[in-house]
Amino acid sequence: MGIDSLEADLAGRGFAVLEKHLDDAALAQTRCLHSESIATADPAHRSSGAGGSTRVHLVEQHLDALYLDQVLLSLAVRVLQFPFGLSAFLSRTVHPGAGAQALHVDQARDGDAMSMLGFIYMLDDFRADNGATRFVPGSHRAPSSECVVATAPAGSLIIYDGATLHGFRANTGGADRRSIQGAFVARAERAFPSPPRRAGRTDLARYLLSNPVQAENRVEMSYLAQAIEASWDHRTAYRGVSSAANPALGQCYPTARVVQWFFPELEIASGEVWTGTSTEDHFWNVRSDGKVIDLSWKQFPTGSSVRKFRVLDRETPGNSPPTVARCELLLQRVLVNLAVS
Repeated sequence: MGIDSLEADLAGRGFAVLEKHLDDAALAQTRCLHSESIATADPAHRSSGAGGSTRVHLVEQHLDALYLDQVLLSLAVRVLQFPFGLSAFLSRTVHPGAGAQALHVDQARDGDAMSMLGFIYMLDDFRADNGATRFVPGSHRAPSSECVVATAPAGSLIIYDGATLHGFRANTGGADRRSIQGAFVARAERAFPSPPRRAGRTDLARYLLSNPVQAENRVEMSYLAQAIEASWDHRTAYRGVSSAANPALGQCYPTARVVQWFFPELEIASGEVWTGTSTEDHFWNVRSDGKVIDLSWKQFPTGSSVRKFRVLDRETPGNSPPTVARCELLLQRVLVNLAVS
């Protein structure tokens, strides 16, 4: 299932299921790491839920790959129109005999916009008799009485709008039903405790787990620049221009937007650059004290200079659909590159 289909399911039903998203090897490894994490978890991170379930907050790095998943990050970029962080990341075990969880929403919508993207990895088969999650399709937009059970084999992934009514069914089977789940929300709204900074964690993991005010856990600009440059090609360039000798050519606006995504205190400047032979439109980032951050300036020849510029209003960017698509694609690629760096 592609990103477009996932987005359509989220918009219409409020949830989507990717069957066998983890292959057998990845599932086996995830189960092993999950068992280790549960066995060594701090008791303060463990709690019992109503009806017979256990939740354990996962704060170690062993399972970071699940929320750094390429499909999950790409979809989050598409449907969440703001810089996001991880608001929760936990294990849930629904034990035999557990009663059904009350239908609920995790976070209401902000007007017509999604405010939370939740996800659930199935470590066991989700069946109607063992506590699989049920959803009320379309309830993120209007009241509904329909209820469907998200049944799928182990290794599958549920992605859902946090405003969609849901809750697990009773577990009338004879074994635990295990899952790992989490959610992305606006970074400013995060409540998840930041874990200690560890050498084994990627820059993106630290960013998604940190609070906006924690500068020490921000993505370093030098690493961001490397990830951006590795993500450039004709599909992210203005009018599809491409030059092997000048990879920054036409990349200025989406680059400035991605930098602002990671550093929201920066503004975007729009101006004219005199190259010595012509005047070119250009975009870059600027701090409130006037300091310039320009990761695509290298597209211009030595001796080029800015003739005039203005700071754009971030609330009314007026971007065309092709421009939005270029910015979205670059951000998706940068997140994936940072996830493995």
